[in-house]
Amino acid sequence: MLPRYFSIIGLLLLPLMVLPLGCDSQEEETQPEEVIVSFADDVVTILIPKDLEETTNWDAVLDWSQQTRGTVEVVSYDRIDELLSQFEQEPPDKNTILFFPRTSFSEVGIRGLFQEIPETLLGPDDLNWKDLYDSLRASVTEWNDDPSVIPIREPMLLLYYRSDLLEAAGKEPPRTWEEYQELLVSLEDWAPGMSAVEPWREDFRSMMFLTHALPYVKTRGNYSAFFDYKSGEPMIGSPGYVRGLQECQEVLSLLDPRSAEMNSLQTLAEIREGRAALAIGDAFLRPQVMSSEKESRLEALPIAVCSIPGASSVFDPGRSAWQDLNGKVNHVTLTGWEGLSVGVLEADGTESNQAAWNLMRSLMVQYLENCFLPGYRTSTRLSTSSKIWSPSFPQLNERSHVEATRASLREAEVVPALIIAHRDRFLQSLTESVNRVLFEKTEEPAKALQDLAHQWDNLMEELGKEKVRLSYAAGLGVRAQKADLAPRSP
Repeated sequence: MLPRYFSIIGLLLLPLMVLPLGCDSQEEETQPEEVIVSFADDVVTILIPKDLEETTNWDAVLDWSQQTRGTVEVVSYDRIDELLSQFEQEPPDKNTILFFPRTSFSEVGIRGLFQEIPETLLGPDDLNWKDLYDSLRASVTEWNDDPSVIPIREPMLLLYYRSDLLEAAGKEPPRTWEEYQELLVSLEDWAPGMSAVEPWREDFRSMMFLTHALPYVKTRGNYSAFFDYKSGEPMIGSPGYVRGLQECQEVLSLLDPRSAEMNSLQTLAEIREGRAALAIGDAFLRPQVMSSEKESRLEALPIAVCSIPGASSVFDPGRSAWQDLNGKVNHVTLTGWEGLSVGVLEADGTESNQAAWNLMRSLMVQYLENCFLPGYRTSTRLSTSSKIWSPSFPQLNERSHVEATRASLREAEVVPALIIAHRDRFLQSLTESVNRVLFEKTEEPAKALQDLAHQWDNLMEELGKEKVRLSYAAGLGVRAQKADLAPRSP
């Protein structure tokens, strides 16, 4: 089925002031002339996932059309893979803006579809590139080392806790996974009758494993976390991941058993409704409808937030040895399991896509707060981190939420969850290995992950190792030879 679309066309002139070429001293001073700049001959196509239609408001597009005389077609699509297949047969038209699922970053990039953001738009009065958190700028927005996309929604997890109970027991929020486990072991002492929960439902198990494991694996200055980006060799069998999986075994035995079937909405409900003292859940939720009656029934239970715990030691693959951090903590923020980004697409014979970039600037600078319903966007910029909506907890300490968000994006390593071509196949095998160890209990962590590394290596060979390796490297923002990246079909 072809995607449906609708067009919005308006008319208004956008004046720019220029100085006259010269003047006669005996005549009256000539006033600056208005030069009309418009895109009356241009059609800009906005492609957006169909499931986001109810969260978007395109009044800004109407305003832009009126100001520039440009025509805009907003086209919704059902599946990004079907859209990309269409592009292989017929390249995108000139002036096409693509809103795409964050998980498809490599699939879009490997086809050579991203147009680099013009340098003239990176400054503070335009897309303000340096205002993005450094960690996001490097790992989320650059393709092949070129600024390419703007993040709209980038997920991450936080640890929610009952601040009153911790303070009464003279305890601090955990900085490391070891300290977190100590709180779980002593939970009955400082929070009698209460539980701790994490979102271990099957569709999120691989992400929870990575949340626990990555602080033992990823260090600052080390690009690779899942594969060696130079050789393509899988790193999933390393001692850091093994330690993380062993830790998950220990933690799951201390959590509320219902965690195995919970998602983030359910874990956060446990703490906000007074049943849990510790809960891991999304830092930013999509807008949820909750009746005022139910909200009024929630008790005033003090709930605060901190970053996900980190590690006090890290496995150094270069030395093949564990490195003690001497009191410091290695924090890693996992992201990229869902989300939304936007970019302008290359088109054959297109030099600038000027109209598309002009509209992109208007959407991202002037109208972004109104383009999506409150609560859909997440914190990606330093300047707006205190303004972004957080989960609607009557009891939530909002200051702690802002500080935890900033710390998770500013002071931690940010690692996208397997941003690689054919990521679904790699993630499926990861989830199966996690299941065998943690829930079926048929394999030991070290053997399961060594077998998984072999599976990933075989999968790389099957899919084309060089192409997949380059998709991983380019998605990390590491420069790869563009000639080696898969071109679009003519």
